Amino acid sequence: MFTLPGKLRQWSFAFFLILFCGIDLLVVRDIPWLKDNVTGIRFIVNYCISFIGLVSLVWLTARFLVRNRALQIAGFCLVFLPVINQASYFGIYKNFVTPFGFGFVKENPLMTFQLYIETADPVRIAIAIVLSLFAFTVLVSGHRPRTTWPAFVHGALFTGVLAHSVFGWYSVTLFQTSPIAYYGTLVESVARKASTFKVERPDVPMPINTPASLPNIIWVIGESTVLSHMGIYGYERNTTPNLNALEKEKKLVALKNAVSIGTKTRLSIPYLCTGLQGPDPHGAFYTYPTMFTYAKARGYATALFSAQDFKWGHLDKILVDKSVDTYADGSRYDPRVDVRKGADDLVVLEKAVIPFLNACKPPFFLTVQMDGSHYPYSTHSPREHKVFLPEESSNCINAFDNTIVYTDAFLNGLYHEVFGRYPGSWIFFTPDHGQNLGGKEGMFNDGYSDFIVHNPLIIFMPGESYDAIALQEQAPVSQIDIFATTLELLALKPVKPIDGFSLLSPVPKDRLRTCSEYMPTFHNNPTAIAVLPDRSHYFINFSKKSALRADGKTAMHYADLDSTIRTLVEKHLF
Repeated sequence: MFTLPGKLRQWSFAFFLILFCGIDLLVVRDIPWLKDNVTGIRFIVNYCISFIGLVSLVWLTARFLVRNRALQIAGFCLVFLPVINQASYFGIYKNFVTPFGFGFVKENPLMTFQLYIETADPVRIAIAIVLSLFAFTVLVSGHRPRTTWPAFVHGALFTGVLAHSVFGWYSVTLFQTSPIAYYGTLVESVARKASTFKVERPDVPMPINTPASLPNIIWVIGESTVLSHMGIYGYERNTTPNLNALEKEKKLVALKNAVSIGTKTRLSIPYLCTGLQGPDPHGAFYTYPTMFTYAKARGYATALFSAQDFKWGHLDKILVDKSVDTYADGSRYDPRVDVRKGADDLVVLEKAVIPFLNACKPPFFLTVQMDGSHYPYSTHSPREHKVFLPEESSNCINAFDNTIVYTDAFLNGLYHEVFGRYPGSWIFFTPDHGQNLGGKEGMFNDGYSDFIVHNPLIIFMPGESYDAIALQEQAPVSQIDIFATTLELLALKPVKPIDGFSLLSPVPKDRLRTCSEYMPTFHNNPTAIAVLPDRSHYFINFSKKSALRADGKTAMHYADLDSTIRTLVEKHLF
């Protein structure tokens, strides 16, 4: 370890802090992000407050850095491992580590490590490590901080800033120094209580009257589909030639203003199947019947085929019960299935769906969960279906667009298999959520960007119903509306109030929607967005009792939100 010149040693603590802030702002984050945020009042306030906590953390650390190698290593880990971790996370997600991030590592460390190896930027990480070692050397080789303030004062300052990071309504993690943001999020993650909910769904009584004819209904749940990369929604690449052709023939309607219920599979799918949307921290979801229960009461044959590992997050235990006549997940069709890669969609069509259509007596309710477009994207389309080449990396745009081509092939095949047998059927397609594909939003499905929340919702219907659905093309709709629409097709009333609108009737033009992570089928992250008809939104943090417009600059207390928004998000909150 080098030794600083005498005068510089006297100012080593101040020099260290300046150097640290340079690393924190220019290496952990990046210059384009800094240009967009450095002049904002929220950034300035958060950074200044968290800087006070950083000073105290470093002071407490440096005060005990005697010439002891073990203590020096411990001190480096305490101050700089958060910096390196935040740099890694920001490089992928354009965000700092979230409580979800801690929960995900705990739940599936192997997958976390694999994802990190595949997507981390080695240059950024190497620079962060080298500069961190240099900065720490400056701190260690200088004079130890004078005992101007006793240690308990610095401890109190650090604790106070950390508390502000966790509970302050004006606090924004990404606007704080990286160690304070990291430790604040860790405290928030640990403080959350994990609740166990018991499934207690009511029975649905068998209806007295049965209509003369009932349609077959198929729900197709995609995976990570991005609306803006589908040709049918205006993408410049022809990624959906089959859907485009069916749309011209008026065989389907692609709704343009639909949003997702949640940002993760284990949020959107369970709630889609019960007709509810979050926030729902107390688990009202577990006391509502699923669509399988309703369909069974109406006399339908029911089936659920998943190309994925449906045991992930105990989805099988949550949704598969006596109301599901036929069930199989991806492991039935491919023994290599794991969280990131399911069975081939066309294999599931051939080996599960078509045999079911051949053997089943109508009417039936069938749900198919696709393998879809999960990362790594290159593995989700076979070579013979790849149109956009070369695939420079496993998660490049060409690889992703090829997954959309394959989704188009699956939906086209399913349509012809179903409507070739039963022309009066209905097929609803929606993904669980979308994806960020790089740029300012980062990668994958972290956060509430439009790429994640604004999802395709495509409906294949009998010809006589085309005009009614076409009226909803620009309406503010949600995935949740599939449930209400299906109930109307079944000529059933819900036994408990649901949250959606039937798409067979006009949807209010001023309708508000919500997408949430505050739902106990996952990590119950106390956040949600209230989505306006034009898809602008308010981001709500329930633990901080704050709200933020999508511009990221206009903040307010939760209590100051419009009452219609609070009514929407509080429906299952208390």
